[in-house]
Amino acid sequence: MGCIDTRVGPEATVVRFSVRRNRPAMLVSLIMLLNILSMPMKAYLSEFLPWQTVPALPDAFANYSIFSSATLAYQQMRYTPLTLPNGSTYFDDAAMDVQVLRATLNLTNHAPMPSRADCLASFVLGLPGLIYYTPVQLDLVCALAADADVNASTWDKVGACYIDKFCAIVIGHACVWLNAGDAVHGGQLSPHVVTITYTFTGTRFRQWLWWKLGFRCALTLFVGWRLWKQYYAHCQRLQARLTACGHSADLSPSEWRYELVLGDPTAIILMDPSVACAFVVDIWISTSSVGIAVLRASQNGDLYVMFVTFVYLSRTVWFAYCALCVTSYGLKKWKKEHAFTEVDPTLVAVGVAIYGPSSLVPMDVYAARAPPLLGQENELGPGCAMYTLLIACLPLCYGFAVPALRHRLRKHQGEAPNYASPFYNSTKNRTIFGMLAPFRATADVHPIEATTPRVLERGGAIYSLFCDQFAVQNCPTISLRSADCFLLCYHNATLVSKIRLSLLCSLDCNAATPELAVENAGGKATSIAYEITLDSSGRPRMCQPAEAPPWCI
Repeated sequence: MGCIDTRVGPEATVVRFSVRRNRPAMLVSLIMLLNILSMPMKAYLSEFLPWQTVPALPDAFANYSIFSSATLAYQQMRYTPLTLPNGSTYFDDAAMDVQVLRATLNLTNHAPMPSRADCLASFVLGLPGLIYYTPVQLDLVCALAADADVNASTWDKVGACYIDKFCAIVIGHACVWLNAGDAVHGGQLSPHVVTITYTFTGTRFRQWLWWKLGFRCALTLFVGWRLWKQYYAHCQRLQARLTACGHSADLSPSEWRYELVLGDPTAIILMDPSVACAFVVDIWISTSSVGIAVLRASQNGDLYVMFVTFVYLSRTVWFAYCALCVTSYGLKKWKKEHAFTEVDPTLVAVGVAIYGPSSLVPMDVYAARAPPLLGQENELGPGCAMYTLLIACLPLCYGFAVPALRHRLRKHQGEAPNYASPFYNSTKNRTIFGMLAPFRATADVHPIEATTPRVLERGGAIYSLFCDQFAVQNCPTISLRSADCFLLCYHNATLVSKIRLSLLCSLDCNAATPELAVENAGGKATSIAYEITLDSSGRPRMCQPAEAPPWCI
């Protein structure tokens, strides 16, 4: 590369190129960095910290009958219309770590439902804590639904409790009971109005909470280290190289200056199997907290709690990202890259946010069909596994379906996209770039092949290669496009070129497979990054610059 030296006396002074980072893009990149770094600690939006007061563990009971009757009596005594806020359908007893949900059932004009199927299909819908009911609780509710002439007094304080377990480990207990009248809003007792109350009491172990905090701190540091090593360190070295030598050989620092636009490094972490698996483990070891979060999300009595809970539950998107990492490994191992179309990580997150709550409905069906023995204990392991698989399958269904339809859509395809454009990107990044001044719509942008004196767009050759040769994709399920940097080149204060710089780690050179290998072209690249070209036979070749950078054009 043509680094400029000028001799001043006995020592050499290197003339530096002016390189600055685009501040809005830098701010967005840092926000994305903080978002991914804070992901482990988002758990504490809904979980307890280890130094918070831990309620005393419940007494041991000789058998289930004693446990259910004693616990139910205690809960009914503690949570009454006098102790709960009037009109509140949700109450968080933080001191005892108990979630209380209530609903009023007005059965004045109720038509009896003797069929259990009809009861499960309509009557039980919307009841508090429904997803965690055992057959005993469902039998109670369906017996109420089958009553032709409801007398509230006969159903007063009727209920039962059960133990919640995850993989045979006790994580808490729940109770469901009925009260005569409207216990939520108070008022005059009506003979055909009852209130159903659901409570869940979590079990907390201080040592376990400290262990989880240590695990999450270590995960945060690991993610930060990964992002620095795999992205921001590369960006820093790129800026240093530009400052020393410019973007091409034999350029004058007095005539050229640069603006570096950083990308979003989130995808680098999403395609890291070790990080994705660690987040899945983090969620699975917090099953009781996830269960509480689902209860909080199902209520609308406290909108702030519901919003915070949605943020907490957004962590379940890692089920989908982990599935994409595992699928990517399988596609590469069996050389089936062509069978999958990469997904947009932003759309995956949005899809999980919409699809996740609706996928909880099948778990209610599973509980309704559970053996009667589970009326005493509710094992959440199978339900959690089902929920994990349902979330994981969402992006996989899309990724495998699109290639299957590709041959039908091919005849309707238009012109090839402009791979050098910043808008050949994820949904989130297209929106962000649309708000940045250097990338707003303009008629003065055209591909490098044109010769008119306008702004040239270069780069993106790696994505053109991906579309033609699927085997060279290092991760065929998630694209690294959002992590690309854009170099704005100014000649005599005029923007003349926009260069897209893509991370070389997204390219699989297939060194072990000669017929698919991306080989060195032999010559030296004239720019600051690897240049990807095709030879006369259509085989990809790379030209390496003087210093081997982690970027390509």
